[in-house]
Amino acid sequence: MSLQELREYIEDKYDVRFKSSQSYYTLLDEAKISWKKTQKKNRVSAPQTQLPSRL
Repeated sequence: MSLQELREYIEDKYDVRFKSSQSYYTLLDEAKISWKKTQKKNRVSAPQTQLPSRL
């Protein structure tokens, strides 16, 4: 659920609008709903040096 979706839902359902965005983040946190976007893992890593193979 996005912050904007939460704002619209609360305003439509309860006719309430908070002044601060932090209030919505607190509600999401209390409801155990994540609002943070996932981050892509950096799949590019430093080149690894190869050890010489034994004969």
